[in-house]
Amino acid sequence: MDRFIGLRIFAAVVIVCSYFACCSSDLSTEIHGSANEKIVSCQPGQTLATFQRGYFGNVYDTEVRSASPGNNYGAQTAMNAGQVGSPPAARSVLIRFDISTIPPGSQIQSASITLTNGLAPSAGTVVVSQNLSSWIESGAGGVTFGSAPQIGASITSKTNNGAAGSAFVVDNLSSVAQGWISGSNYGLRLDEATGSSNFYASEYGTISSRPRLDICYTTTPPVACDNATIDGSETDVDCGGAVCGGCADGKSCVVGADCLSGLCYSGTCYRRGTESTVAQPACTFPGAPPIMPSQFVYGTTAAQTCDVYAPYGSSNAQTDVMIVSSGFTGGSRGASPWTLWGAHEVQMGRVGVVCDVRHAASGGVNPFPASLNDVRCIVRQMSTVASSLGGSLPVKILGGSAAGNLALHAVATADRQMLTSEFVGDADTILDADGTCPIAWNVSDVNLVSRVAIWSAPTDLRVKSKINASPQPNMDIYLNLPSGESDSRYVDRARRASPIFYLHPGQPPVLAIHGDADIVVYPEHTMGSGNVPTPRASGLIGTVPEERLDGVDATSFLVSGAGHEIAIIPPSAGSNSAANCTVDGF
Repeated sequence: MDRFIGLRIFAAVVIVCSYFACCSSDLSTEIHGSANEKIVSCQPGQTLATFQRGYFGNVYDTEVRSASPGNNYGAQTAMNAGQVGSPPAARSVLIRFDISTIPPGSQIQSASITLTNGLAPSAGTVVVSQNLSSWIESGAGGVTFGSAPQIGASITSKTNNGAAGSAFVVDNLSSVAQGWISGSNYGLRLDEATGSSNFYASEYGTISSRPRLDICYTTTPPVACDNATIDGSETDVDCGGAVCGGCADGKSCVVGADCLSGLCYSGTCYRRGTESTVAQPACTFPGAPPIMPSQFVYGTTAAQTCDVYAPYGSSNAQTDVMIVSSGFTGGSRGASPWTLWGAHEVQMGRVGVVCDVRHAASGGVNPFPASLNDVRCIVRQMSTVASSLGGSLPVKILGGSAAGNLALHAVATADRQMLTSEFVGDADTILDADGTCPIAWNVSDVNLVSRVAIWSAPTDLRVKSKINASPQPNMDIYLNLPSGESDSRYVDRARRASPIFYLHPGQPPVLAIHGDADIVVYPEHTMGSGNVPTPRASGLIGTVPEERLDGVDATSFLVSGAGHEIAIIPPSAGSNSAANCTVDGF
């Protein structure tokens, strides 16, 4: 993780604005598209690679039948291993995962295959063997019983006694997967001498029920973590770094992942809640008298409106844009925190723009990505109105909790058009498709934003969705789907709505402030260390190749003892908050 720049962890004591309409949920397990999926996590220093058709990588699978030795069944949505039919005749499952994306020379630490039972299996033991030659899933030359490859000796066997829809997991395949990296990969064959099993194939409609291979691997040679020496990537004696476990409090570290506590400051591991306050430059806010703002409507509806607080006669002043949203379903720019912030902007000689976005409501009203489209539209409108407001370009965008997610999402996708290019065919979530913004988006509009300051954000919205044990009701409203849609589609949309998956080098710099006691949006989502509930969501300053975090300019500010309710708005004359000063000076 030491390749990520701009990591600065501070501490202070403050109070924050609500992210979700409801509070805590259990974030202790990884979220997958199906309750049947095995929870997979890797040890510190290991990388998780998941291969599943429709999610990542190429997967080939089929069944072959002794009763029809010349037929190919590669296009079927299910496949059988064992004795099937009357009279019973042998069938075998062939499956191969293309793992060529794992770097050559990697060391496989663990590997497991998860299959979903399409039907309840009959009593029997599944025997797993390696194929000894290549085969083709379907089409011209598609494999048949008569042309199926020879197999080697059994590598493992396991009784399948799960119910229909349950997971059947084949573990302890690390040595097999290691051989695939260093040699030939012809996949596996599954047989049953008695009984039979029916599994969903990669052609099955629900992605989360398709065969899946999970591999934990490292890309550096094993380092001895018990030799009383600092070697390899260790940051202290036999701890820290990419391979060994975390270091105890007081030991040396580079990033949070080097520590058992998940927190590293100034080269030393420390535990959450015990860090000392970090001195910040003096920054006293004067009192804020009432100021009547002007307004402008940035979209085609009355809900798409901003209040503008500008110093009298200002010209070319710094312009800050505050996004207002509580849990994606509420919030108002006219509330006292935002009027106070606007008055403070004026007193500091800046132009403050406070903007409402369309709130999601029951019945499919303004669901995702309506509010994200609004933030993008605000950015576009600033290209034409900033000067007339007495301000200048580029602007700083601010937002807390849900609004912080939206602000970060806008810059993370501004020059990527990810909802259009990565999710072709899902017209209800294509960016800028609702026709409410009068100015067309231009790929260079990301340059209209100089930086983004957020607090109590970002998060992986999958952990707040209805497939979680404690879902947030407002997530069901925000991530609205037409009736009849599958849970896997729902989770897929939650991922789309999570900005941490679209961060990329070259986007505007980000400042993220988070309370270390926040149980609504866990600080690990920002800090990218510690007990992160989903390995594919290690946060803004984390280390997951899928999230494309290399080179992202991100700075974090950890607030000691603070929960989700952190107020960055100056509450009264003479207030002096390190968090306030940090946001103000960013």
